[in-house]
Amino acid sequence: MGRPKLDRAGQRFGRLTIVEATDQRSSRGEIRWLCRCDCGKETIITPGDLIKKYGPTKSCGCLRKELVPPHYSGKDNPNWNFNKTNEERRSDRKYPKYNEWRIKVFERDNYTCQHCGDSKGGNLVAHHLNSYTNNVKQRTLLENGITLCETCHKDFHHQYGYRDNTIEQYKEFSNGK
Repeated sequence: MGRPKLDRAGQRFGRLTIVEATDQRSSRGEIRWLCRCDCGKETIITPGDLIKKYGPTKSCGCLRKELVPPHYSGKDNPNWNFNKTNEERRSDRKYPKYNEWRIKVFERDNYTCQHCGDSKGGNLVAHHLNSYTNNVKQRTLLENGITLCETCHKDFHHQYGYRDNTIEQYKEFSNGK
C-alpha cells in the first residue's frame, strides 16, 4: 500500500493556494498540486517547490513580472558589463532582445515544459528548435523557441548533441515520449 495523500487544500504559500492534489507526479515521484494564484491563474506544482529554503515558488509567475521592471535590462541593469562588445553579448546570449524572447517563449508555453509538463518553475529553459549558432535570423523568433525543463533539455542534447540542432530533431525527440 502506497503512502496516503495528504489533504493540503486551502494551504497558502505566497500568492498560491492549494486547490487539490492531481494524479500527476514529478520526475522525482512527488505528487503535483493544482494551485490558484491570487491573480486568478492556476498552475500545477510540487509541494517541495513551495517550501524549499532558497527560492520557493510564490506565484504563477505574475510576481516576477511585477518585481522585475521592463526597463531593468540592458545598460539600465546594475550588472551590465560596459567592457563587452555587442557580439560578445550575443554569443553569451545576454542582450535585451534575447531576454525578451525567453520570457515570451515561457509566457506562450504557460511556464510549462512542453515535453513532460513540468511547471514548477525555476528549472525552465527556452530551447531553440533550430540552433542558436547556425540560425542568426531565427535567434529571437518566437516560433523558434519552446519551453523545456532542465531535465528534458539535457535529455534532448544528450541524444542530439549541442550543435547544429534542428526542429526535425525536436519533433523526433517529442514523439519518443
